[in-house]
Amino acid sequence: MPRGPVLNSGLRRHGDEAPAVEQALALAALIELSTALGKVDLVPTWGDRLRALPLTAPERDQIRHSIATPDTRTPWLPHPFPG
Repeated sequence: MPRGPVLNSGLRRHGDEAPAVEQALALAALIELSTALGKVDLVPTWGDRLRALPLTAPERDQIRHSIATPDTRTPWLPHPFPG
C-alpha cells in the first residue's frame, strides 16, 4: 500500500492524540509525497497544519532533517535549516 494514504488515514484517526512532533513528521512526509506525485493541491492544507503545530526548535530541526527535498519544507517551517 502506498505510504501517503496510510499517513493520511493515521492522521485522521489518531492525529489529535499524537504528540505534535509525530504529527509534524507525518505532515512533512505527506507534503513531500504529494509534491513528488504532482498532487500539489493537497499541500497547502497539510502545510498550514504543520505550521500551526507548537514545535520546539529541536523538533523543527528534526522535521527539517526528515525532508529530503528542501524546497518542499521552506514555506511550511520558519527559519529554514541550512543545507
